[in-house]
Amino acid sequence: MMRLLYMISVFLIIGSQHAGGKMSKDVVVFWIPPEVETYVPVTPENIEEVAFKIVHIKNQKQADKIIDLIEKSDQSVDSKRIRAKIVTDDRFYNFDSKGTGISSTGQAVKIDLKNLKLVLCE
Repeated sequence: MMRLLYMISVFLIIGSQHAGGKMSKDVVVFWIPPEVETYVPVTPENIEEVAFKIVHIKNQKQADKIIDLIEKSDQSVDSKRIRAKIVTDDRFYNFDSKGTGISSTGQAVKIDLKNLKLVLCE
């Protein structure tokens, strides 16, 4: 019994090392290129409506790569310059034009938008 509890706790620790976690079946990315300036502020509330591209990821390997790009941060997001929203099975993340963001749980996160774009193009 103790061995089972130990194995479960090791799995939980390993699985929670990335801010994004793992095990997402579907990932949807709403995307506006970070260098684009808009006339109207792009916010967490309207990114889905004004996104230039919407990418539905069904490939588990590619979905995991995207989630692995998300890291914890101590920077605050510019909520009027949202350029990417990543939606997983159980949460979402909004990122500004510099790659700083916030999760649906309120955690400060960051992502390298250039690497995200590369993964999306795979």
